Amino acid sequence: MKTIYIKYTRFLLPLLFLFAAIGCENQPTEVSDYTPEPMLHAYLSTGELFNEIKLEWVDKNIGGVYSPEANGITGAEIQIYPLRDDYGTVIDSAGKVVRYTDKAGRAGAYVTNSTQLVQPLTWYRLIAIKSGVLELTAETMTPDTFDLYFSDPALQAVTDVRPADSLHLPIQYPRYNREMNLVDISWSDAWRNINYNSRPRGGYLFGQMCLVAPDSLIPLDPDWDPNDPDDELTEEQRNERAGMMFVTDYQRSLSLFWGFFTFSGPHRLDAMAVSYEYYRYLFSTWNSDGTERPESNVHGGLGCFGAYTRHYVFLEMVRVTR
Repeated sequence: MKTIYIKYTRFLLPLLFLFAAIGCENQPTEVSDYTPEPMLHAYLSTGELFNEIKLEWVDKNIGGVYSPEANGITGAEIQIYPLRDDYGTVIDSAGKVVRYTDKAGRAGAYVTNSTQLVQPLTWYRLIAIKSGVLELTAETMTPDTFDLYFSDPALQAVTDVRPADSLHLPIQYPRYNREMNLVDISWSDAWRNINYNSRPRGGYLFGQMCLVAPDSLIPLDPDWDPNDPDDELTEEQRNERAGMMFVTDYQRSLSLFWGFFTFSGPHRLDAMAVSYEYYRYLFSTWNSDGTERPESNVHGGLGCFGAYTRHYVFLEMVRVTR
């Protein structure tokens, strides 16, 4: 049986993950002696425009609330350009460099006005420089597009169809409960053309997010009693509205287990093919106890430069009562 790693989180894919642990694995650093490091988060979506980039300092005030804007790094020169394709052929980057500038009103955010689209199975390099302050480099390969199939025609019909209001899904979006038959999911290979001798393949991620506000959550557990003080949801439980499954690059199918969903109401399910660098960063973050740094492909700092291709579907989970 293939193993799927499941972990719950309060974030939605492909979201920006902040890791504020300080020091190294074997020799921790005292907070007072820690010099904040730059953290980069940049993610490319195959076939789409180049996304916004975040560049921030790690906050050494580990007891306070993290403020991205207060720690944002401004004035950096950031550019992304292709290096080679999946067969190792060098790409002439002339005219293909995507340059970023500071986003107005948001310190640490960078945007581009480029109309170029992210190409599939292409090796990209990112460079971020602020003279005398930081110099970051990172590389990643984009996955190809892939096809996603559901055994339930109702889900297949609404794949990649976004509702006008995700909090009140129209009737055509399917409803499920924990007593219904499982739905099988299969997909094509997003790494089918990759040269195995030159590049590690990425993996797949399946994430779900309950779209109900934290103070209005109703668990799917049929024994949950809203009038029982012992069943009152804790703050930690209310924050765990999302889940993620890590799937290996060679796996092509799985069953959608209804236990993957915790609360009733509208949900978004994301199916993603992600680059090796993104996969390893997320996997090491999920499995960290908070004392070790996640794997990072950013040289000169922390964070991740990754890539993904995504499908999504909206559905409604309904509670079964006894």
